[in-house]
Amino acid sequence: DPPGFALLDRVIAELRSRAATVIMATHLVDRGRALCDHALLLEEGRLAWSGAAASMPGEAPGEAPGASARA
Repeated sequence: DPPGFALLDRVIAELRSRAATVIMATHLVDRGRALCDHALLLEEGRLAWSGAAASMPGEAPGEAPGASARA
């Protein structure tokens, strides 16, 4: 929902300017990269990857969720 994304972007930008910690859960890897400094990927409830959001593994079209994080 583009209006919802725009609102979320503004709220997170405001919180970031206050050095607040925000915990966000999403299946949209690109949104996570754009909004987060640090990211964790979970697979079947277990930590599969942790690091800078900008270097978060993505998913190739048709790839099962989390498959690229196993490498």
